[in-house]
Amino acid sequence: MEKISQERKMTGPRTDADPLRVVAAHRDSHSECSRDAFDLKTTTSELQILVHQLERWLKGRKPDRLRYRLSPQDFTKLTGEYEEKLSLETVRYDYYSDTHEFVLLMPTLKHEVVHIGLSRLLLEKTDHLCDTHSVGRPVEPAGRTDIESEQGDVFQPDEQIWCRTAERPGLVLLVGSSHEVKELRRKAFRIIQAGKGQIRLVVTVKLLQDSRVDLTVWRPSLTSDDPPKLTAKHVNQGMRNTNGELVPGAQLEIPMAELAPPKSLPDSLRSETIIITAEELCGIVKHAEDLEKHREDLDKGKVAEELYEDFPTDIECASSPASSFFDFDRAE
Repeated sequence: MEKISQERKMTGPRTDADPLRVVAAHRDSHSECSRDAFDLKTTTSELQILVHQLERWLKGRKPDRLRYRLSPQDFTKLTGEYEEKLSLETVRYDYYSDTHEFVLLMPTLKHEVVHIGLSRLLLEKTDHLCDTHSVGRPVEPAGRTDIESEQGDVFQPDEQIWCRTAERPGLVLLVGSSHEVKELRRKAFRIIQAGKGQIRLVVTVKLLQDSRVDLTVWRPSLTSDDPPKLTAKHVNQGMRNTNGELVPGAQLEIPMAELAPPKSLPDSLRSETIIITAEELCGIVKHAEDLEKHREDLDKGKVAEELYEDFPTDIECASSPASSFFDFDRAE
């Protein structure tokens, strides 16, 4: 995670309690941590619960819930004072400043394989196009670098493509499953707004339970108000239907003039378009699905015995040098 700006505006109630002092009641109450985050007020206790859940996650356990409500001040405290203590660079999240929603992101293996495969394919096609015109590639991947808005939102996409001379990415990629469709729509809209017209494309890939694979491409647009306001328009496209069949003629079109500012491109590239077909995209998805199924069906113990003979699978682990993650500093 890139370092968060320390100049965010803080408008929440002042709280001086140390959130790392997680009370025993929070440690032992699963029901407290499982409550709907939106029924809770913006209090220090919510930050304490989140800190405890992050501590659990760092020890290899899944958090009890993914949504929390943090005041802007608590969010600044989390990403400032406690960023290194909690190893937040390894944690993926989004933060909505207007609703104070802090959302932990826990992508699946399928999710990760799809976005990595699609990102690589896009860059390979960009390289091929640039080689054809004998020019260098003008864009680079920037991964999950934070996208921040003026209002204090923080979003971590699956991938983003930056032009070397631009202040914002030209393209942002988001991948999600059936239960994340609404969240993808909201996140894509907010990222377009955060870009102030400089983020020209947000591509969302939806991996649906009924075998469908859908794409939505978002672009900035201006309203008819006087003066006009920034909004977002989108186009939906099916790539694979409920029978697992490719949608004829479906493809993702990415103009080079949207991937990077036209003035930063060689003349020969400005009118070019990168095309990713339904066959190519769904081939990546199928590979991800096969890999996930293989992992689920795998007899891990047997495979481990065959591949790692020098370490028996029933070996016991030695005691940790500290009883808690937060004791490591004192133990060194």
